[in-house]
Amino acid sequence: MIAGLLAALLGLLITYFATAVVFVISGFLCALIGLIAIISPDIFLEINRWAGETVFQFGPFQNHPQIAGMLTLIIAMMLAALGLLMLWSGKHIWRGLRFWLNLMLEKIRKIFSRGRKNT
Repeated sequence: MIAGLLAALLGLLITYFATAVVFVISGFLCALIGLIAIISPDIFLEINRWAGETVFQFGPFQNHPQIAGMLTLIIAMMLAALGLLMLWSGKHIWRGLRFWLNLMLEKIRKIFSRGRKNT
């Protein structure tokens, strides 16, 4: 039971760090797209024309891609900052998992050392 609990906690820790990395990478990629939309919005319109359908759509800002680029840039930086904050605060989660692991191993050692003394 204890091994299953520790394996589940380790799985949650791995998922936490994977999510943080995905936030950082997607934040920076969205920031790049936002910068392209601000600097040269004609690229997205050209891609739409080349594809023959709407690949990139700016939603309610269809006529103002620079505004859509600014909003994308702001949201992307918030997303990247959240991912970096998750990575920075992950050390506390790692310390907590290590504490629980050491606590469980100490309990197991006490149980087995008590069993050896009785025999």
